[in-house]
Amino acid sequence: MAEAILAKAHVHNIVIEDVLCEVSEGLEIDEQVLESLVQLLRPAIDDVVAVCIDRDRLHSVVARQIKMLSAISPLAGAAFGLFASNLAAGL
Repeated sequence: MAEAILAKAHVHNIVIEDVLCEVSEGLEIDEQVLESLVQLLRPAIDDVVAVCIDRDRLHSVVARQIKMLSAISPLAGAAFGLFASNLAAGL
């Protein structure tokens, strides 16, 4: 049952924006760029939330997503890494 609930869990955009702002360390990010980064991160965050109960899968999904996102945007990769770290710490 918990897996079904987590599979449908939704991370609000404000949480994604928060980790982006935290890792950007004062870098001015245009609203349009911020929205683009949120949309880039959304599938990766949805994937990691869906598997967060399974620690083995969690680590492999996080590693795969960080590698993919970092290749596209180092900022997105860092933000996802922070999100995943915070998520794992809360489990």
